[in-house]
Amino acid sequence: MGGMDRWTGEGGDRPDDAPDRGPAGGGPAAAPDARRGGARPGDPADTLPVGDHPAESGEPRSGIGAGPRLTDDDRAVFRRLAAEVESADDQSSFGGPVGEGPDLAAVVDVWSARLDGAEAPDCESRGDWTVVARTAHRLGALPDAAALFGRSDVPAHQVARDLANLERSDRLAGSPRRRDDIFTGLLRQFAGGETAHAVGAAAELRAAGRLLGDARLAEGGRIALDARRGERIDLGNGVVLGDIAPVPQADLVYVTADRVVNLAEVKATAQTLADKMRKDPDQLDRMLEWRGADPDMRRVEVHIATENGWTGVFSRMRPESEERYAIERLIVNGIPVCIEERVLMPDELQVIFDATFRAYVDNGREFPGGPGGWFAQNLPTLSAAREFLRPYGVDFL
Repeated sequence: MGGMDRWTGEGGDRPDDAPDRGPAGGGPAAAPDARRGGARPGDPADTLPVGDHPAESGEPRSGIGAGPRLTDDDRAVFRRLAAEVESADDQSSFGGPVGEGPDLAAVVDVWSARLDGAEAPDCESRGDWTVVARTAHRLGALPDAAALFGRSDVPAHQVARDLANLERSDRLAGSPRRRDDIFTGLLRQFAGGETAHAVGAAAELRAAGRLLGDARLAEGGRIALDARRGERIDLGNGVVLGDIAPVPQADLVYVTADRVVNLAEVKATAQTLADKMRKDPDQLDRMLEWRGADPDMRRVEVHIATENGWTGVFSRMRPESEERYAIERLIVNGIPVCIEERVLMPDELQVIFDATFRAYVDNGREFPGGPGGWFAQNLPTLSAAREFLRPYGVDFL
């Protein structure tokens, strides 16, 4: 569900510990502003009801299930194809050129048959799928890879492209064994029945895929997925990740051209991020502690895979939290947010935060659809937010 369910309670998959909705038309008394030391005119705590936000259109619903598991017939086909591919030349290298021989083509044909005509792969997609098939076969994971194309809760074409591009680039950090483990683990997430796991894996791949084409990534730099406490990982460009303690696990770690190590939390939607921040506030605290050990050479950031539901960053935190909204906690702690390709720095988040609530005070409190309808109509995307909030000083989205 989109982030605005936190304000209206209009359906959605609220977490069990979501705060109860406050009285109609208002929330609790304003707390001191964490950044400026006092309440602001039009503070959201004075104007907006406590509770859920409305849903944004276009965000995946939790009710969407995983695709069908492979049938026994499908598995028999893949066992036969795997045996045929076994005899193909040069199937052991991690990267490098990939040939689309008849055996791999047969695998791709089987995958294509699982999709309807509108989703049939074009030539470029078939190339991506061939890379995925070759890698999956080498890892003994062809059935797991096949399950991806039977899912309705993740964009199979984009996932396959991100997997293939990461393999082609040879920029996944770690030893060959570690890289194999990462790919195997990702494929297993798509083979399982848990939507949350598959969607999360797709988001991490999308973040890595975007970084591959991003000038921020250091020349020769590598991308570490699923980094663990105690690991030493070569990030390229002469930088070795010694340890991420006290953080137990990091979704994404990479080094920028200035040799700064960036540690990122990756989420599919802004609402998923807000839920994580509310349920497990210690995770962000641990990331900040890691950064604090060498603040000049370490950064922490957040990546959100889609701008659909981006206003989830306005979700309420726990009542006892000094920062009452997720976006406030990011601002106060100087954490940038990457939403799709757009990087929003903390000062920009502050401008968006202030402008949104000034606009709501001006014309949202009497909106017929309530806060949910107001946000859905005026701020469904970052581009729409830029135009709507331009009179309030937002012209950079």
